[in-house]
Amino acid sequence: RELCTYDERLYHDDGGPVYAKLKRAPRTAPNGQVIEGKLIRVNGEWYKDMDLLVGIGGDTAMKKGQENDYTVFYVGGLDRHGNLWMLDRSKGKWGLTELVEEITLLYFKWKPYTIWIEDASSGTPAVESLLALLPSMPAITVPTDQGGKRSRAHAMSAHIHSGQIVFPSHAEWLEDSKFFLTHYPNVPHDDDIDSLFILQEQLFLVMHPAQIERRNLDDACWFERWTGHQ
Repeated sequence: RELCTYDERLYHDDGGPVYAKLKRAPRTAPNGQVIEGKLIRVNGEWYKDMDLLVGIGGDTAMKKGQENDYTVFYVGGLDRHGNLWMLDRSKGKWGLTELVEEITLLYFKWKPYTIWIEDASSGTPAVESLLALLPSMPAITVPTDQGGKRSRAHAMSAHIHSGQIVFPSHAEWLEDSKFFLTHYPNVPHDDDIDSLFILQEQLFLVMHPAQIERRNLDDACWFERWTGHQ
């Protein structure tokens, strides 16, 4: 049970362009070519150069006691080819005030397209508190009653094992994440499953802006051919 990973470390080549080396790549690179362990040339922050549509998905716990579940957030970016690049993960046991602070920190760090939080437990009051403080924050609640947890894990596993969802190989949280994702249901907590499911389900419903631009261009070309205009 291996996760598809990429090397998120950036290397400077004699002060020139920055490179990000992939340990194991998704099926397609940002330029549409199939790659495996090759170098992708980027400038600056690689996830911005790849034009990733960034989102955050969160599964919140009811209480912060030692015996209770964790609150987990996954940050990921959707590329124009439909691959989901995991960028960050936050995990802890927080009360409402601490939870609001953690979401706010993630928001300002990653500037996501949307923050999706389960419509249950402390998630609902957290979103209400966030919108009261920052009305422009794109935080919304989403229902989590679509099928059972096993169904969600099964649906998500196809995307993970096909390489459509990739993880940063040197992230300090990778091993913990991998354990809870690949050993489900034989784990004490299922927060990673729920959090990642929320993120991938919502982002996979979104059309990347590059696809919209391409579709508009194709429509314009079709119209010109149909009308006889050059």
